[in-house]
Amino acid sequence: MYAVTLVIQSSVTDHNAVLVAIDSKSKHRAIKIISKLNYDELERHLLDCDFSSILTTKDPNIAADRLVDALGKAITSHTTSTSVARRQKIEKPWITPGLLRSIRDRDSMHKRLRITPDNEILKITYLRYRNYCNKLLKKIKGSYDTQLIRDAGTNSKQLWKAIKEISNTPKSQNGNQALLACQATPKESVHCVNLHFSNVGKQLAEAVLNQNSHNAHLSK
Repeated sequence: MYAVTLVIQSSVTDHNAVLVAIDSKSKHRAIKIISKLNYDELERHLLDCDFSSILTTKDPNIAADRLVDALGKAITSHTTSTSVARRQKIEKPWITPGLLRSIRDRDSMHKRLRITPDNEILKITYLRYRNYCNKLLKKIKGSYDTQLIRDAGTNSKQLWKAIKEISNTPKSQNGNQALLACQATPKESVHCVNLHFSNVGKQLAEAVLNQNSHNAHLSK
C-alpha cells in the first residue's frame, strides 16, 4: 500500500486542489496497450497462403482447427502492439490529438501566468487562448453529440445508448432487480413500478442539465 499527494494547478479555479490517492491493492500502474492490425498486409498474406491441406482434409473438425490456426497466426504476424503514455491517452472519444495539445497549452499558459501574475501580455494572451479553446471544446462536443443521435436513427436501443453517453448517465448496478422485487402487497408493487417510470424522464433531464452545467463550469 502506498499514498501519493498531489497539488493540481488548473485554470478551472483560482486556487490549487490538493488530492491524496491511496492504493491498497495494486503495486503497478496499468499500462494501456493498443494493438493495430494491418489489414492490407493480412489480405496479401491470405491470398498467398496455401489452403490445400485444409481443403483436402476429410475430417471437418481437423479442417476447422487448421483454418483457425492459420488465420490466428496470420493475424498475429501482422498485428503490432504499442504502449500509450498516460499523457498521450485520450479519455473522451471526441477529443482529438490536436485538441488535447490545445488544452495542455492552455493549462501550461495558465500555470506560467500564476507564477508571473503581473505579466499583462501573458495575461491577455492566455485569456484569448482560453476563450478560443473553450469555444472549440463546446463546438466539437456538440457536433459529436449530434452525430451520435443521428447515427442512432430509429434504433431505440442505440438512441438510448447515445442519450446515456451524452448525459453521462452511469449504468445501473442493480439492473431491474429493484423493480422486479415484490413489495408487501400487489398494489405497492405496481405503485413502485409506476413511480419509477413516471420519474425516469425527469431524472434523466436533470442529469443532462447537471452535466451541461458541469461542463460549462470546467470550460470557464
